[in-house]
Amino acid sequence: MYWYISFLRPPPVSITPSTKEITITPQVANDLRTELRYDPTSLQYIWQRLTPSLSPPTFPRELTTFIPPQSTYKPISVPLPEGVQIGESWRLGLFSPSSSTSASRHPSCSLMSLCEDDVGVIGVWSEGIDIVRSELSNKGVVRSVNGSSKNGKGKQKESKKGKGKEKDDGPKQGRITREFTLPLQTQEDGEEGERREEMLRIIEQTSFDLDKKIWDSGLALSSWFWKYLPYPTGNESTSHPDELVNEVFDLLRRQEDLDILELGSGTGLVSIALSLAVKRYLPEVKRNIIATDLDTAIPLMNENLEFNCIDTILNSNDNNVNVRADLLDWDKPLPSWVSVDDHLPELIIAADVTYNTSAFPSLLQTLISLLAPSSDRIPIMALAYKQRDPAERDLWKMLNENGIKMTLVDKVVGAEVDQGETEIWIGRMKS
Repeated sequence: MYWYISFLRPPPVSITPSTKEITITPQVANDLRTELRYDPTSLQYIWQRLTPSLSPPTFPRELTTFIPPQSTYKPISVPLPEGVQIGESWRLGLFSPSSSTSASRHPSCSLMSLCEDDVGVIGVWSEGIDIVRSELSNKGVVRSVNGSSKNGKGKQKESKKGKGKEKDDGPKQGRITREFTLPLQTQEDGEEGERREEMLRIIEQTSFDLDKKIWDSGLALSSWFWKYLPYPTGNESTSHPDELVNEVFDLLRRQEDLDILELGSGTGLVSIALSLAVKRYLPEVKRNIIATDLDTAIPLMNENLEFNCIDTILNSNDNNVNVRADLLDWDKPLPSWVSVDDHLPELIIAADVTYNTSAFPSLLQTLISLLAPSSDRIPIMALAYKQRDPAERDLWKMLNENGIKMTLVDKVVGAEVDQGETEIWIGRMKS
């Protein structure tokens, strides 16, 4: 499992230039925010201006040490950067300086490190906090992916329950961003200039909607794809001892076109991570990736595709990797765009799709349809799974009884060896 820094009490949407500090309540918890981290976690903060121009982050400063239960609901004041001006927007970053996943003095994490055994705490960025005139400070704001904003209609209300009185600094933000650094590209001989660090960026919502959050298995599978997709060079980090794993990556590396479908994509994390890996390591091949979920997940998924500059299948013909978000309801037959033989995906990917055991019959029928062999292809599935309830294991029995063989090929431990590793399974119809 992984530990995530979040905002139990988020920053405000906007403030006035006279504001000296904002109030937040940080939290360090698991992916679903159902379990707090009880090991003392040192937290630092930085600021970064988003508009009218992007500035370097400020120097990190100590915020607090998170130790439940005394820290669980504790409000903390964060001083604003000096000299903020009307019209600017600043984001707040929180990170743990002792975390091995954090870049130096920054909330970003190394995506590749999430596949290692020693993983720290994952940092967080707020949205931009707008500096506005006093008459605008209590109005809601609608945000876009680049951090810009416009006045929205209606007002959000801050709950004032509990002991004591807290200053109400207006409507609170409803989203956060997590950033993951990608491996530096190897420079060609004779190439000059600095190598720029590339990022994978994912927007989450702070609501309780499960399809709008990053889950452990999605991070583990994303890191796993980046670890093994490069062509094997004899280096231990780019090869895998399991033949089924090599079969999956040989399929990803082949020269012919390949259609890939992700089930239960949520934020779009795995599809985006895989597409960026293919762009990096397989620039000459053509790959179409369809990230699917229910209609409630599609808007945020599309936003994350745009945020990462991912071209969709519908609007790009000159990229080797195209991704689109589409509706796939497990309770219904496969839609026409996937049920026609010419469009059946050869690789199915999924992460953390087993948490709702009542949906197993629908998920089973969907997998049977997607993995059914045709005259020219035998689809294969890569599934990342973290056990949350022993009853979830019933799915494996159901798959086996319906002709789908699942094989455990790898484990990603994460931050806690004894608190929920992610298993990587490969499945296909029995011959």
